[in-house]
Amino acid sequence: MILDIHTHNQKAADAVISIDVAVVAEPLPEAGYFSVGVHPWSVAECGEEQVALLERLAALPQVVAIGETGLDGLRGGPLEAQERWLMRHVEISERLGKPLVLHMVRTSQQIIALYRRLKPRMPWVIHGFRGNANVAHTLIKEGLYLSVGERFNADALCEIPPERLLVETDESELTIGQVVARVASSMGLPPAVIAETAGTNASRLLGGLK
Repeated sequence: MILDIHTHNQKAADAVISIDVAVVAEPLPEAGYFSVGVHPWSVAECGEEQVALLERLAALPQVVAIGETGLDGLRGGPLEAQERWLMRHVEISERLGKPLVLHMVRTSQQIIALYRRLKPRMPWVIHGFRGNANVAHTLIKEGLYLSVGERFNADALCEIPPERLLVETDESELTIGQVVARVASSMGLPPAVIAETAGTNASRLLGGLK
């Protein structure tokens, strides 16, 4: 069962491994599941060659999600350039029918505005969500999924309904089991409940992958 919805650990099992096409060396392994994208920190270094690579990799069957992409208000160059790349990812996500994984740092209002304007058919996932309860409530109300990792705002967890909760390791040295245990402890639930909930959500999000 896919449980870890977003990791950069290339050896992780039961996970979606995130690949930045700004640094990837083709080809992708045939085994495992991947997401591909241009990280917002990398957009200044990327051009049409990376666009072509993104298009090529995104169509592979082992690529089950698009991203991470997104907007970072602290790093990554002008937000206009980041948004142009984000729009390319949205188009690929919609055309290929694969969910979008988003990096969001101090740009929740911009992300919400884009979501409202574009009305995407495919789900959007905010990965590594660390925002407060108000931001979580607004994102959930709009229809997004929130994925939490090693660090999170405990108050925000109460705003995430079970059907929108995902878990991840990202770049953490913790295992996904340890992340699940932290989330479960914060929510006052058994780890098995969080694992079952997040795994079921990941399967639904990724088109029934087990």
